[in-house]
Amino acid sequence: MRHTNLARARLPKAQLERSDLKDADLRQADLEGAQLTGANLGSAYLQGSNLHRANLSHADLRGANLSDAILDGTTLTGACANDATIWPNGIDAERRRELRIIEMIQEGRDRTSMP
Repeated sequence: MRHTNLARARLPKAQLERSDLKDADLRQADLEGAQLTGANLGSAYLQGSNLHRANLSHADLRGANLSDAILDGTTLTGACANDATIWPNGIDAERRRELRIIEMIQEGRDRTSMP
């Protein structure tokens, strides 16, 4: 589903584990409670999307745009991000460490190690 246009799609509780959504347009999509464990969301457009209580553990978020996304109750443990990942307000470096997000400096090397 690379490059798919799912802007404003209503996909609450969708089962999208390990889906390839690289470069997908998910702006303002309703993904509340969706299972996106291990999904490739690299360079995806997630602005304004509802990810309330979604599971993005071990998802690839490198280069994803999550500005204005709703991340309340979202599981992000082990998700990979990088300097190109755009986060909503309030998700600063300290908060990302608390959420156990892995921040990649370059391919294969991490800046924030999980305990």
